[in-house]
Amino acid sequence: MSKSEIDPKRFLSKKRLKQTLMLVGILLITLAFSGCEKLVETDVSAETKSTIQTVSETTNFENITEIKTIEPPKDGWTLEQLNKVLYMNEQKIELPLMFSSLKEGYEIRDKRYNNELSLDNDIVGGLLYYQNDLIALVTFYELETDIEFLSLYFFPDMYVQNNNNIKYININGFELQDNINDVCKYLGDKYIKENELLIYTIENGNYYIKIPNTKNFWISIDKINKENDKHD
Repeated sequence: MSKSEIDPKRFLSKKRLKQTLMLVGILLITLAFSGCEKLVETDVSAETKSTIQTVSETTNFENITEIKTIEPPKDGWTLEQLNKVLYMNEQKIELPLMFSSLKEGYEIRDKRYNNELSLDNDIVGGLLYYQNDLIALVTFYELETDIEFLSLYFFPDMYVQNNNNIKYININGFELQDNINDVCKYLGDKYIKENELLIYTIENGNYYIKIPNTKNFWISIDKINKENDKHD
């Protein structure tokens, strides 16, 4: 499943950018030829200035996501708080995460269906890719018109294997490649330690975040009671 719809805003801003670059190019060529004879004092029309400024603002800010953080809640995370500081691949996301909410370029590959005898036989596994880069191992429900993600697993090996600059997951500033010793600075110390796992339970949200307390750690975001909370 892939996303192929054209974003009109992005399309228009690209079109306007091309027009402006052509205009600026013509202006520079004109100045270059004029400069051979003498220095020319040129006034750019108000309309041109307005167009250049509009494109500049669009180019600089339209597709940039500001990564926001908050002070780790002393009493533990709620879903509302987590959704303010949760990013995947530099896109702001919210739980429950639906496939339709992701930006263009995502697809799920290598779907694996559970055995019919399994209690969770309608839960599907797969690999989430963004423009041919592996983002996460996922489980999900296939709904009639959408996909609801249940688990997202992010591994450090993705950095090594893909050799790219993708910011796979960012939770209140904590990223996959950060030092595990700094986890309390980003997420607070309201966690349960289970063997080698640090588990942050999300109140009123039916989710938890798992981070192994080891050097080569991974991060997962999981829905706790999958069957009880299934969307129809």
